[in-house]
Amino acid sequence: MSSAERVSAALTLGERFPTAWAAFKTHTPILFVGGLIRACVSGGGGGGGNLGDLANLAQTDAEAAPAQLQLEAGFPEWDAALAGVGVGVLAAIIGLVFCVGIAVWLFRSWYIVGWYRTLAVSARGGTPEFGGLFSGGDRFVSQLGISLLSGLVGMGMLLFWFLFAGLAWGGASLAGLPEEIGMAAGAVALLVALPGVIYVALGLQLGELAVAIDGDKAFDGLVRGWELARGARFSMVLWWGGVALFQFGSYIAGICVLCIGVLFTMPVAYAICDHALVDAYLRMRDDVAGGDAADLGPPDPLPVGASPWTAGS
Repeated sequence: MSSAERVSAALTLGERFPTAWAAFKTHTPILFVGGLIRACVSGGGGGGGNLGDLANLAQTDAEAAPAQLQLEAGFPEWDAALAGVGVGVLAAIIGLVFCVGIAVWLFRSWYIVGWYRTLAVSARGGTPEFGGLFSGGDRFVSQLGISLLSGLVGMGMLLFWFLFAGLAWGGASLAGLPEEIGMAAGAVALLVALPGVIYVALGLQLGELAVAIDGDKAFDGLVRGWELARGARFSMVLWWGGVALFQFGSYIAGICVLCIGVLFTMPVAYAICDHALVDAYLRMRDDVAGGDAADLGPPDPLPVGASPWTAGS
């Protein structure tokens, strides 16, 4: 079985999700608590977090747009509010939000290692321990590094995407075409470049797992994740599309239960989705005992803090 075939076989929602649900029922306390922390510090879903970060960024910009338009229009109520608050207070608030964001990012980079390790123990048939959730200190720097590298690649990808659309729009304007034609050209350019954006984003989704579970350094994890995605991106689109629908449905279900239901549904959703992803990742690799991990039964339990690829050697 080739690498692409093994990855595609591992990323099967119909097989991984029932296994994840069974594991959640067996280890409910630790997976619920771990999923709750994961939900609080997550920028995305189902592992990786890059696609979710981009969606959150777009949502934030969209929500901020009306307020920005009101400020530019010079609405008197906004002017009075700003004059009453003062520039110094606004700067302090912005600084506080920035510091909190950095703190959450640092905590996530540390926590996600222990979280994935804990899920790996469960996926390999072991009994996870609460201490494993907070065992990521030894790979914190590498996880921080791959987060930075993935973020830089993601920002470069977005810059190229919008630059491509801007060139199309600007070219139409320079050619003397109507503004509507220029806007249409920009929109078409965005759609044309979208497959490339998705292609790059999918290649960034497995790097965190390589660092947390395999113990790769930041750049090596990025490369390993990219290589695993080679030839299997269609299966990855189906996987993350299904994960997104499952998490969205969980969120709606929580909202319907007096809104506070999300405190239950989202931790469960993150635990199931991440467990399924870790299980799939383990099956993408050759088992330490030899042979194809996708064709083997449940592997031996993995000690907390050990690498799945060295535990049996």
